[in-house]
Amino acid sequence: MECVIGLDELIASTVSEYESLAIELATQPARLAAVRQRIDDARKRPSRERPLFDSAQYVRWFESALEQAALQRAAAADEAEWHAQTEAIVVPLVE
Repeated sequence: MECVIGLDELIASTVSEYESLAIELATQPARLAAVRQRIDDARKRPSRERPLFDSAQYVRWFESALEQAALQRAAAADEAEWHAQTEAIVVPLVE
């Protein structure tokens, strides 16, 4: 989220950094207000410029990802079934 809307300074790599950032924002109301304003400004941009807040696009992407996962799983199951059937046929011939 931070990178998408230009709030890279809110990225914390460790729990300690996260805690320090939370304390800093909680004790500096002006900085917190500036962060909130930047988030609000990002929400007002055209949807193509704010993918984080484009729920409809996210739903389309998520549905597509689920569909691809289902197709991959079905293909893997078909392949496994094919191998099982082929192995049942080939193994007796090898013995």
